[in-house]
Amino acid sequence: MEQKDIFQEIATDRMTPGERQGEVRPLPLPQRYLQEKAGSFPEKVWFGNRIPFRERLEDFYAKLEEMRRQYAPFMENKIPFVDTCTQTVELEHFQFRYQEKGERFTRGCVRTRAGRK
Repeated sequence: MEQKDIFQEIATDRMTPGERQGEVRPLPLPQRYLQEKAGSFPEKVWFGNRIPFRERLEDFYAKLEEMRRQYAPFMENKIPFVDTCTQTVELEHFQFRYQEKGERFTRGCVRTRAGRK
């Protein structure tokens, strides 16, 4: 008795013979274009009084300094230093090879199924 692949069955049963032949063409899209409307955008855009760049820059730095003073208590580093015992090794050269079938690269204790080393 031959077992049928369930996915093959789904693929072959869902399409009628007429659908299998030829490509399926996409539906035509309607031709829609943007149209200009009266009053959609104001004729003149008002930017207010133009302040010279130097004045704006000075104002920016003054406000920045004010905010630094205001938020200084929240920006203090109050976390104590914790030594993570992380060791760093500088690699100057190394040898590379692909992992072979059945090999395992692990760190620390390696246990077998019986629970022994």
